[in-house]
Amino acid sequence: MNLIPGEVIATGKQTKAKLDGEGTATSNVPTTDADMGLRVNVGVRPEDLVETTKDQYLYDGTVNILEALGELTVLYFVAEHGRDPVIAKLPGIHSDLRGKTVRLDADPSKVHLFANGTSLLYR
Repeated sequence: MNLIPGEVIATGKQTKAKLDGEGTATSNVPTTDADMGLRVNVGVRPEDLVETTKDQYLYDGTVNILEALGELTVLYFVAEHGRDPVIAKLPGIHSDLRGKTVRLDADPSKVHLFANGTSLLYR
């Protein structure tokens, strides 16, 4: 699972987190007003990331390594902002993305939030 640090910027039935660097994650994990400003790790599995051209996105980065596996392509991004590199699995073949900046997003139901090593869903 990709873990990207950030901070809670909106609470309620859906939670929004501003990620370190750039990007905003929306999660279906509910939070309360007391969680505003909480430092979190946003977790998203590589297979749950999708390419997007929207202005609001979860992550954008430069593709460092591209691995075409037939039915899917694994993208390994350059590590930025002192973070571990993000990995994405996109359906199909995307042989033209190496060295390019790609924006990724995920369905809010697939975005997990962790604080102090614990999932916010199960507290």
